[in-house]
This record gives sequence, structure tokens and C-alpha cells, in this order.
Amino acid sequence: AAGDASALTALAALARGPRGAAAFEALLACAARVAFFGEAPIQGHEVSTVKCEADDDARRNAASIIYAALADRLKAAPLEAGGAALAPLEAFCDIVQELDGTGLERRAPRLEGSAPAGSDEDDAMTVVLRSLALLAVCLLDDTAPQGVERPATAKAVLDDLEQALELRRAGDATDSESLLIARAAVALLGCAHAHGASRLARELVKRAWGLSCAQAPPSAAAYRVILCAVTGEEEDDDDEEDESEEEDDEEESMMDESDVSDSEMMAGRDSVGFSELGDDVPLEDGDDIEVKGDDVMALLEEVDGEDARKERDAHRKAGRTDARRAELQLRLRALDLLERCSGEDEALRALAPLSSLAAELETDSAPEAADLANRLGALLRGRIGKAASKADDAAAAAATTTVLLTELRSRKRGPFADAAQAALNACAAVLRRGTDVQAHATAANAYEGAATEAFGSKKAKVPTKILKDCASKAPNIAAAAFLDKL
Repeated sequence: AAGDASALTALAALARGPRGAAAFEALLACAARVAFFGEAPIQGHEVSTVKCEADDDARRNAASIIYAALADRLKAAPLEAGGAALAPLEAFCDIVQELDGTGLERRAPRLEGSAPAGSDEDDAMTVVLRSLALLAVCLLDDTAPQGVERPATAKAVLDDLEQALELRRAGDATDSESLLIARAAVALLGCAHAHGASRLARELVKRAWGLSCAQAPPSAAAYRVILCAVTGEEEDDDDEEDESEEEDDEEESMMDESDVSDSEMMAGRDSVGFSELGDDVPLEDGDDIEVKGDDVMALLEEVDGEDARKERDAHRKAGRTDARRAELQLRLRALDLLERCSGEDEALRALAPLSSLAAELETDSAPEAADLANRLGALLRGRIGKAASKADDAAAAAATTTVLLTELRSRKRGPFADAAQAALNACAAVLRRGTDVQAHATAANAYEGAATEAFGSKKAKVPTKILKDCASKAPNIAAAAFLDKL
């Protein structure tokens, strides 16, 4: 209970043995005592009576050990209706709550969380909500007492999930449940970044989102949340009905925030820029990039001279590099969620933003940028490209075609051209089937401009293969675009 690293590591090793149930139970109790609570012993739970002399490093180590053990246990069983795979995580959260109930104080004032009770009769969506709520409780630990942003966000998410659970169990699940789950998943991944529960969060969120998508495709708004987490764009409400309601009730909505979820208010729109690392990326089991605080800079600012100036410049540069790598890691994690989404019209609207992201990554030297670019290309050629090609919105396909061809005419050939080619092929399939005359004219005009440039200059940036693909995949568009020139 003093946070001895070797003792906790030994318990974790014993818990993996053939008779590891007792060792695992002891590991849960000791790790909860060290990671969540302060020094003073108190009568109650047997673990809470032991004085804890752990320092910050020992607390972080205890949290990392138990969360790694929980992640290993989670992998051993499928996440499905009934939620049997969540049993170890529920046991851990139960111990945290039991220790809370004995009056054991945490080192720093923080928001308390509660783990939702489970049942073997829970349906799949209830299990999804429970799993995310259990993760939120883990993110309320005491491993970073100097900051309140993570526990505040986790508690806000937990409150939202508990309300959704009550509605679902009462048979009143709302249409916004998919959106709530998407926002909770993204916010929790961001909270868990560079935290002891990072690997547990990656595994749990990925499987919970996959289970949710297996029950029903995500709503358009939920899809948008995940897409924004990948691209880094700010999430906005495109729904026309919502916009009209906002116009009608603008003054009233400015005075009343009761209809905004706690997690949205606490995590904010910026929380949408969080992401998930995929199974096929080498960084999956690596450490998160942690952006350092300003303590070093504060010390350097107090020192004068050329050497100190160089140190400050180097520190700033390293900080920017770490921040960028951390951002890309989070986008990779969100991409893993996007890969599990379905929805043909939503996929069609995702083509342009994802292609633009490929353009953004062209000049980025971070190793995570290359991983993200490679996975984007595979996604555009595979799942999202195939889904988009089955959409029926010819107007959206024409608009996307115009955006991509315009961008191609101003960029050197490279990863963006490859991504754009896959996206244009999907749009061509939609335009070939469509009967929207205006959409056909818009797309033909865009291809005509691209052809004029491609064949009119030796330095043209538009690959001729894109024009050939148009002729083979959407001959109706190619005829309108190219025949007049012939």
C-alpha cells in the first residue's frame, strides 16, 4: 500500500498466473488505495487502514500497473451484451467507491464519481454506456492533483452517461444517444492521453464504439464528431432543423444552457480533436507523447545570456514538436473509430475533409504523420471510398469533385493527389447513377477546367489518370466535359 513498485509489479505477475484471482483482487485494492487516495489511515475497508507514503511517481506507477492489468483482462473476453468482459473493471471501481465510502480523503479536492451497476440482462447499448462510464471513473484518480481539467471533464462525461443509462433502462432511449456516445468516446480518449489509463482507454473506447456501431449506424451528427476528431476541424451543427430552431430561439438560448450536455460544456468543442491509434500502427503499445509544462521555461526565463536564450529556443521548439506529435497521436486514435463507422451519405461528405488532411500531412515530418497519411489513403481506397460510392446525393458528389479538382490544380503531386484520386472515383460512381442535371453540369465544368490545364501545360499538376478515370467510371460526365474540346 506504500506504492512499492516492485511489490505491485509482483502482484500483477501473480495475477496472470493459474491461481491469480486472489492476487488480482489484492492488486485492485492496493492500486486503488495508492492511486486515488491520500496518506491518512482510517477505519473501514482493510486497505484503507494502511498508511500510504507514496510520492507522485509511485502513484502514477500504481495507476499504470493496474490499468495495464485491466487492459489485459479486457482483451481476454469479447465486449458484448451482458457485459461480462467488464467484470474486472467494475470490481476495481467498486473498490474505489467502497474506499470513498469509508471517509478516506483524497490528497486533493476533486469530483467524486460512481460506477454504474451492471446486469447480465443488459443489452449491447447499455453495455456501451456502462463501459465508457467505468472508464470515466478511472480517469478520476489522483495521479495529477495539480490539474482539474481531466477530472472535471471525466466527471461531466460520467454524469451524461449516467443520465443516458437511466433513460435506456427505463425504455426511453433518445435519438441523441449515438451523439452522446461519440462525444463521450472522443472526450475520454483526450482525457486519457499521456495518462496511466491510456492503453485501457484505447482498448475500451475502440471496442465500445465498435459494439455501438454494430447495433446501428452512428447518426450523422455522431459521424461528424468522429470525423472532426480526425481532421481537427471544429465540430459544427449542420442540421438545417437545428439551425432554424436556433434562429427562432436565439435570444432564449443565450439565456438558457440547460439543454447543453455537461460533457459538451466541460470538454468543449476543442475536445473533438482527440483520436485513437489503430491496431496496425507501431505506436499502439508505445508511450503517449506528453507535452511538458511551463516549469522549465520559468526557470530558463530567470537566466540571462546567450546560452540561456538558446536553451529557451530549444525548449520552445521541443514543446511545439511534442504538442504536434501528441495531436497526431490523438487523431490516429479517432481514425480507428472512424474506420468502424458506416453510412453512405456521411462517407461521401467525409471525402473532401479527409483528402484535405492528407494535404496537410504532406509536409509534416513527424512519424505519426506518415502513419496517419498511410491509413487515410487505405481508408479512402477501402471502407469509406466504397461506402461513399453507394451514396445517392449527386449534388454533394459534384461539390466534392469541384473542391478536390480545384485543390489538385494548385498542389504538387504527392499523397494528396493519391487521396484525391480515390475520393474522385467514389464521386464519379455517384454521378454516373444520378439524374441531377445541375450536379452533372457542376462536375463536368470542374473536369473541363482540370483537363484544360492538364493538356495545356507541361507543368500541369493534375494527373491525367484522374481524367482517364472519369472517362471510364462516369462517361456521362466525361462526355460533357471533354467532347466539346475535341
